[in-house]
Amino acid sequence: MSIVSDNLRTILSELNMSQIDFSRSVGTSFGYLNMVINSRRTSISQQLALLIEEKYGYSADWILHGLGDKKIFPFKSQKRYKEMRSQINRLSSEEMIHVFKYILSLEEQERIEIEKRKLKKQNRRLV
Repeated sequence: MSIVSDNLRTILSELNMSQIDFSRSVGTSFGYLNMVINSRRTSISQQLALLIEEKYGYSADWILHGLGDKKIFPFKSQKRYKEMRSQINRLSSEEMIHVFKYILSLEEQERIEIEKRKLKKQNRRLV
């Protein structure tokens, strides 16, 4: 198995996604993704790795070469991070409460989506 194959398997497992759903989400064909995962192709393009990084937070360097941290910090540039910190520091207590409620709702939506994918996967096995 190749590093890329192993890393894509890890990503699919952690996201609890099928190859079909994942390939659709990153705009590539199921056949292509399946060949990479089954080591009939040993690599993917830098562009695809960067798309996966942007969409799911897995480092392109880790996907392609197994280098560095698996997951990236959400803000790639220090400048963007400083801008966000500055905006957060200007929020009132009431605004912060709304932000936290919003974050919690996103986490709940993500949990629900993961559960839906698990159920869908289980239903496919039963058919």
